[in-house]
Amino acid sequence: MVIRGVLLLAFLCVYSCHSARTIVIHSWHSPYISARPLGKTLVLTYTTVPRPIVGIHVEDVWIDELSRYEIQAYSWSDFATGHEVPSMEEVAEVLAAYQFDTLLVTQLSEFKHLNRNISNSQVAIVETRLYEGPSEELYWSLKTETFLVNYIDGEIRRPREGDALEYVETVLQEMMKDGVF
Repeated sequence: MVIRGVLLLAFLCVYSCHSARTIVIHSWHSPYISARPLGKTLVLTYTTVPRPIVGIHVEDVWIDELSRYEIQAYSWSDFATGHEVPSMEEVAEVLAAYQFDTLLVTQLSEFKHLNRNISNSQVAIVETRLYEGPSEELYWSLKTETFLVNYIDGEIRRPREGDALEYVETVLQEMMKDGVF
C-alpha cells in the first residue's frame, strides 16, 4: 500500500511538473488578411507593473524562438531611446525606417490571485498582438493566462527562463494553429 502511494505521488508530481502553466483565453484573427510569412518582425514586450518596460528578456526569448523558424526578428530594445512605453508614432517611425513587415507586441495587462491567502498563487494575464508593419493594422491577437510559480505580489523584474519560454512556445503554437505563419 505504501509503494502504491509513493508511485501515485511520483506520477502526480511528474504530471503536474510538466503540465502547461500557460493557457489560451481568447484568440482572434482578421478574416480580411490572409496568412502570409511574418517577414522582418519587430518584437516589443512591455508591462505596466512594476516599470513600463521590463520585457527585454522576453523579447530575447521571442527573438531566439522566431529565429528557430527562420524568421528575421529584432528586439524593440535595440531601437528604444528610453525605458518608457513607446508611443505609436515612435513605433511607426521605426517600422518605416527599417522596413519591418510585422510588429509583434506582448503586453502584460494585469495580475490576478488564485488564492488571496497565498502570495505566490498569481496568474499573469498577457495579450499578444500582431500588426502589419507598413499599415499598422492589427490582424491577430491572443490573450493568455500564465500561472506564475514563486513570484510574490506582482514582482516580475525578470521572468524565469522556463516561464518566458513556455509562454512564447504556447503563443507560437497558437499562431501556427491559426495560420498566422
